[in-house]
Amino acid sequence: MSEAMPQTGVAGGRTRSQTTNHLIYNAIIGIQGPMEQVHLIIHGMVQGVFFRANTRRVGESLGLSGVAINRPDGTVEAVAEGPRASLEEFVSWCRRGPEMARVDSVEVTWGEATGRYRGFHIG
Repeated sequence: MSEAMPQTGVAGGRTRSQTTNHLIYNAIIGIQGPMEQVHLIIHGMVQGVFFRANTRRVGESLGLSGVAINRPDGTVEAVAEGPRASLEEFVSWCRRGPEMARVDSVEVTWGEATGRYRGFHIG
């Protein structure tokens, strides 16, 4: 006889949905390697130059999922998840940006993939 799993407190404090996402990512690990997340804040002339649209295009071409948004302070924030090698290529591209952009600096924070994103979106 099995007991119903509670919605919270499952597998180290994760919700059932988070646990399911984690299991899906574990299944993918055998194919692509460990999934990671990179969080970027891109500074410079990065708004009004199609930075987010090109970020989505590059992320999709690398098989990543995530989001790119304009922030009120004039920066672009991007979060991407996928295999480390693809994320490193993504970060490298973000350091250059599209042709009309000028990237002054990029804040990079690495972490564990959450499975929150499906596809790559512009926010």
